[in-house]
Amino acid sequence: MEFLDIVVLLNNHQSKDAKNRLNKIKQTVRENELTHYLCGYIYQVEGHKSSALNHFQKALNRNREFWPARFYTGMLLKKHSATKARHEFMACHKSIIRYIEQDRYDYQFLLEGFNAKYFLELCH
Repeated sequence: MEFLDIVVLLNNHQSKDAKNRLNKIKQTVRENELTHYLCGYIYQVEGHKSSALNHFQKALNRNREFWPARFYTGMLLKKHSATKARHEFMACHKSIIRYIEQDRYDYQFLLEGFNAKYFLELCH
């Protein structure tokens, strides 16, 4: 679970190490929604909002139901474009409901110790 290692590094405020680890993984793994999400999350932590948004959007282009990327897209848009942020949160809410109804847990390791219902409430 190489991606989990990156999440652990991020949770321990080691974004530089997380970025290095992700770059190594990207050399052996085909880019997907998770690699773009993690790039976006790292950029967000580092304060590079436009790069973060770009990668979150790439994650969503690969998987429209990848709600963690949609949630953070909404969070980043909140200050600059309330209308776009609201649209993202509404779409995120719907995706989380489907995720919960399918009894899925595949994104759990990305949720910083919270669960999908917590993010559902934040999107509401």
